[in-house]
Amino acid sequence: MLVRCMAHSINLSAQAMIKTHSKAQHYSVHDTDDTIEIDSSDVVGKVRGTAVKVKSSSPRKELFFRIQHALDATKLPLMTILDMKVQWSSTFNMMFRSYMLREAIDIFILKLISTETSAFKKSKLKQLRMNDSDWESLSEFASLLEFADDAQQAFSSDQYPSLYLAIPALETLHARWSECRDDMVYAAYKPALTASLDVVQKYYDKTANNDAYIYAMLLNPASKLSYFKENWDVELLSDVRSLVENMFKDYYTKVNNKTPSMPKMKMSQKTGRLFESKLGRSSSSISASSTQPIEAWCADYDKYVTVGPEEGPKDMSIVTWWAIHSQRLGPVWTIFALDSLAIMASSVSSERCFSSGGLVITKLRNRLRGDITEALQVIKSTLRDEVQFKEAGPSLAMETEIEEEVEVEESLMANVRTGLKEAQDWTIELNNDCFDKEVV
Repeated sequence: MLVRCMAHSINLSAQAMIKTHSKAQHYSVHDTDDTIEIDSSDVVGKVRGTAVKVKSSSPRKELFFRIQHALDATKLPLMTILDMKVQWSSTFNMMFRSYMLREAIDIFILKLISTETSAFKKSKLKQLRMNDSDWESLSEFASLLEFADDAQQAFSSDQYPSLYLAIPALETLHARWSECRDDMVYAAYKPALTASLDVVQKYYDKTANNDAYIYAMLLNPASKLSYFKENWDVELLSDVRSLVENMFKDYYTKVNNKTPSMPKMKMSQKTGRLFESKLGRSSSSISASSTQPIEAWCADYDKYVTVGPEEGPKDMSIVTWWAIHSQRLGPVWTIFALDSLAIMASSVSSERCFSSGGLVITKLRNRLRGDITEALQVIKSTLRDEVQFKEAGPSLAMETEIEEEVEVEESLMANVRTGLKEAQDWTIELNNDCFDKEVV
């Protein structure tokens, strides 16, 4: 099964919005003043050009810090952020930071203009000036990108399963951007919103080729089927139930070596109908599975599904929850959870794994074999991410030590028993001697 990186999908949709709304070029801090062309109506280009000016030299950085200190000496001065072409989030962070420092930026540009002697360069600097309307436009555009940032942060984790958040995050992002597109307040951003929504729709439809998304949402004990009940209509909810039941019957058959159930429809076709219908897409009617319920699997199935949402402690991960409740729910649910919860929603965990491997295989340890490196990575992940669910059992050395202590204790008890017996014998002999003396 192919599970696409959801962070990549968010990146493409956000990039579509940025490129449609802003045509400003990307610059380097090494670009000279005369090579930077700024459109006075493009607020993204203005803050990008300002970031280049601030970072272009040490005196300008110092000037920018002094301005911030003069405005508020209690706050730590911050530097502007220059975005990169391949990272949409850097553009969002650049806009957000610039809006935070807007007062200092206005003063900084005015000082550069006042000290510039070249008329040509002075005219270039004047193009960077931002009025109140420009700052308001920047704030509005940043708020639209913030929806994408919220969606990306929802499943960008390598410490706990996050695939169950993928579909809700995409649906929420699609709904928010759709509302903004129809709102007159964001009329200037309608083309950009339309372009980004098309990308979201495209990759949302691609998730229909994989059933893992629905399975992951089901395996979240805090919600189970509640998301579908609250956000999807009755027909789609029925389809989800049928999909899940067919899955469970397959696992039950494999675990218990039963006779296979009757053939059912392809999961990909079923899931395709779910997602296409959810976002308003029409599709051909697909008949439901005709497989009749089997009491043998229903009992195990109902142990989890028919029970309402079960929330553990606030800091408990889904993996930990399943480890604790695996004995109660049985082997079928446990095996299914093991297969599904390992699927991540993004490639963040893989990228961090490579970075972590680089910290293990240093120049001083460049001859480590692959199996040793793998074992070290597993141990490090187990300890740092608290994957262990129970205390480790006694080691061989500890067992040997315990056996030696038992032997010593038994030896001492044997000596005590021997001593008590000898003392008792002496008492009997003394008593006999006493009786002999009286007879005499």
